[in-house]
Amino acid sequence: MLPMKDKDRFIRIWERARRRFASWFAAQLTLMLIIGVVTYIFMLSLGIPNAALIGTIAGLTEIVPILGPIIGAVIAALIVVSYNAQLIWWVLLGFLIIQQLENNLLVPMIMKKALSINPIFILLAVMVGGTLAGVLGIITILPILVLGSEITKGLRD
Repeated sequence: MLPMKDKDRFIRIWERARRRFASWFAAQLTLMLIIGVVTYIFMLSLGIPNAALIGTIAGLTEIVPILGPIIGAVIAALIVVSYNAQLIWWVLLGFLIIQQLENNLLVPMIMKKALSINPIFILLAVMVGGTLAGVLGIITILPILVLGSEITKGLRD
């Protein structure tokens, strides 16, 4: 459907966007794995049964920026309360520390390298995506941002 003269340009733009999207996805999987393993080790250190389940939930909910870790922490708290209510404060403190380290160290380093976008811009984009489309916007805003960035660069070339 494109004129032949624009076909090569479009393919170059698409390939660059695809590589950056793959980088973003690999970064997300890396973050999910790190959070899942760290949470598992933390729960294991507290002697919580179902530590693997809690770690898996924490890792999987990590796919949703900002809201996912909160959901993971709430689910973990419910599981821990059913086992030993006295440990709930340690669990919540642990989740708070893990999330602070992730949000302030891991995410900026990993996403900046994966997307080549300033971490402040990434945070603003996630907030705008959440405001415009809720959870779906939070999940999809970074891939959309990458695609838009590549299209803009491609049109300038």
